[in-house]
Amino acid sequence: MAGLSVYDANGARRSDTRYNRTSTGRIHTVRTEYSEGRYDYTYDYAGRLLTATNIGGQPAYNQTFTNDRAGRMRSNSHVGQYYYAWYGPQHAPYRIGLDNFTYDANGNMTTGLAGKVMTYNGENRPLSVSHNGVVTSYVYGADGTRLMKTEGSDVTVTFGSVEIRHYGQGSAEEILTYPVAGIRLVNGVSSSLHSDQLGS
Repeated sequence: MAGLSVYDANGARRSDTRYNRTSTGRIHTVRTEYSEGRYDYTYDYAGRLLTATNIGGQPAYNQTFTNDRAGRMRSNSHVGQYYYAWYGPQHAPYRIGLDNFTYDANGNMTTGLAGKVMTYNGENRPLSVSHNGVVTSYVYGADGTRLMKTEGSDVTVTFGSVEIRHYGQGSAEEILTYPVAGIRLVNGVSSSLHSDQLGS
């Protein structure tokens, strides 16, 4: 993708973003009319991101990264140092900045950021996430697809491409469908989904 322009219902352009890439396809500049969205990027010999520099006068958005010889991230200027243990999963840090992490025998994270606690089923899919007294739990079908998510008293159910949020809550209930790529219907009202340069 070389750029993304967004227009309102009257045809007026609301935003315009342009991406320039290196010879290997990695984005090295982003240009937009918004100062917080203008960036230059640099990479190391292996294509790993080293710096993200905002050139729109927003230095608080700048980031730098370092990696070790194994390719693992060692630092992120926004969160701190990454620490790895010789006895645990080699890909997974046991501490980032002031946050500690633990893992089960399969390498699944069991405690994470801000004290989150996770449990998993026998197929390594999340069963529950506990954070600040709120438990989010998940139910899966025989084929492994997620059928239901419960967060406190709020329930979301999924049937194929149909997602029902706030299930059983009357007028608050929302039915989401995705008839074609890039289009979402919420209770029959359509909206467009735009991906960024990373596909998010």
